[in-house]
Amino acid sequence: MVGDGFRANRLKTGYDKYVYKTSNPEQQKILCENGITLARWLFEFGKQHLHWAVISYEDFKNQLGLGDDEIIGAVFCTENYEAIGHKDNDRSKYAVGYVYEEGTVKDGFFFYPEYGIAIEMSSNSIWCWLTQAVHGTSKLDLNDGGTRYTAAITLSERTAKAIEKNKV
Repeated sequence: MVGDGFRANRLKTGYDKYVYKTSNPEQQKILCENGITLARWLFEFGKQHLHWAVISYEDFKNQLGLGDDEIIGAVFCTENYEAIGHKDNDRSKYAVGYVYEEGTVKDGFFFYPEYGIAIEMSSNSIWCWLTQAVHGTSKLDLNDGGTRYTAAITLSERTAKAIEKNKV
């Protein structure tokens, strides 16, 4: 998983750009060069097609007097992501995600166990989820050699606190 966004700078006040990775250097380089472009695209696409999913981002920006040109969330990119049920420690009510597949990927449903909902993920699609509801994915079947790439933008609690601290 590779992430790009802002978090508190432990050496001085304010917040700085960061790259979080448990991935290879080439993926990190791509994200560093294109992370903000991807974050803007995801946010604007969410704003246009899932407008209710970005209200908490807009409210946060308005409360702090941030401009529309400022990206306030962090973008996370993964390859073949699988996660058991969990809740995110996010300030945003929803996260917005995009999935793209190369080759054949089977299974890997996105699910909300509390609601009994499973969403079949398909390539070149966007979706959103409640960050405070238990959610996760089922195991991917990659036996046919496919790869699933996922990108998501969210306003994590850590990022929100760093931005608030800088604005005071």
